Amino acid sequence: MAVSDEQIGKNLARLRGDMTQKELAAAMKARGWRWSQTTVWSVENGERPLRLAEAEDLRSILPSGWSLTMRDPDAGAIDQNKRMYAADKALRKAIRDYLEEQLQLRFAATAEGVSPRVQELVSDWLEVTPAMVVEEEAIEADIEADAEELRYEKVRALREQHSEAP
Repeated sequence: MAVSDEQIGKNLARLRGDMTQKELAAAMKARGWRWSQTTVWSVENGERPLRLAEAEDLRSILPSGWSLTMRDPDAGAIDQNKRMYAADKALRKAIRDYLEEQLQLRFAATAEGVSPRVQELVSDWLEVTPAMVVEEEAIEADIEADAEELRYEKVRALREQHSEAP
């Protein structure tokens, strides 16, 4: 769904923060645009569409974080809330399934004729709780995030090293 000129204008006003319309216009003029305070006002009120090239220059002027083309932040939060609700529902179902499978494993492992070796093999699964699995996944996510950050730092250092080479 395309973002309206009105929403882009609202996002610009929000991103501008404490910067005045006049200050923003001056910053855009310094980049070669024929902007005035009135231009900023027109864009922020959705009366003047924003050109893509202008948006690219605005990106270098405005603080990062939000995008000019982001939908209404409330709509984004509401959509994310819906996804979170679905994920919560799926997690709860997965926990119920996990506990059911664990119970079935307990019955299967204690059935008559099951060898002690197989009982020992499956016994670890009988001790693992869903909370333990969640903790393990949190640890894995932290490890992956740390590895990604380290990879980024090494690539950046390598690129800096190559850019300094004669």
